[in-house]
Amino acid sequence: MDRTGVFFSRRGPGEGVGMVGCSELGRKLKRGLKRVSGLSQLLTIFLCGQLLVLAQGASPNAEAWSSSQEATHDQTPVATLPVLVLDGDLRPVTNLTQSELELYEGKEEQSIESISRSPAAPAKIGFLIDVSQSGAGALRALKLHDASGLAAEVLRTGDLAFVAAFARSGSLLSPPTSNLGRIQKALESAFGTHPAAGGSSLYDTMFWACSEELSKRSGHQALVIFSDMVDNTSGHTREEVLAQAQPLGIVIYPILLPGASPGGEQTRGERVARLLAHGTGGVSFVVHKPEDLNETLRLIRVDLDNMYIIAYRPKSLGPASVKVRCTRKGVKIIAPDRRY
Repeated sequence: MDRTGVFFSRRGPGEGVGMVGCSELGRKLKRGLKRVSGLSQLLTIFLCGQLLVLAQGASPNAEAWSSSQEATHDQTPVATLPVLVLDGDLRPVTNLTQSELELYEGKEEQSIESISRSPAAPAKIGFLIDVSQSGAGALRALKLHDASGLAAEVLRTGDLAFVAAFARSGSLLSPPTSNLGRIQKALESAFGTHPAAGGSSLYDTMFWACSEELSKRSGHQALVIFSDMVDNTSGHTREEVLAQAQPLGIVIYPILLPGASPGGEQTRGERVARLLAHGTGGVSFVVHKPEDLNETLRLIRVDLDNMYIIAYRPKSLGPASVKVRCTRKGVKIIAPDRRY
């Protein structure tokens, strides 16, 4: 089944937002509602009334039950954080032990249950390509002299990858596949021939990728984003993207392409890139030359293969600030500073 095509469409001001596939469902619902008989309507009203009576009568007990269900430390689910540890030469540290790491929520130290590192684990990587009018110019300027090797820099046998292009709307150019040739063809299309369009729904595209294509946690998961990181048409926010990505272990790697955006917008894009990367344990890059793209993707793969996953049981539910420290001297920690 070919799943390529538009996965969301965000219209211009005053035109509303259209989700592909929803219009037919809406028409069916309307037809179904018109066929509801008078008896069905009465039955619905009766059942709603009974539920309301039950809810009102049970409210004191429901409140007591809710209070009794407040999570204790042993009941809270295990949380995980990706952590990259680099030495003084910015090379990954691969022999870290659990006793060398400390994790804090606020000022309170948390007990680490385990750390793991899986360099041979398969990866699922989403490539998101900004083809908006501000980002597409940079893509054209950075079009690879040897685009055939781009996907191979970060993908290995057994990995899955998908490619999507976005401006105001988003298009899936290749669904998840292990076919390196198909991925490469989709990347070349986005870099060289995909038409530029107005608007940039960066956050909507990232939220879609996390919730639809990377929703099941397995092995390494990452989003590699080629963009100037300027968003002006999304319905979702950066915080919503991070809250969706982090629990799934999705690491975000923005590759900043300085494009046609004014200086102020470019500075904002750099800040957004750092916040998205830092919030998931990733790294942001700025690329000015075509040959730098290959090296950047190689570095991303090295990071993924050498990332530690810390598992711990937080003492409270909900978002919290976190801090990871290492007792080994001379190392640099790259880790999220907030748990969602």
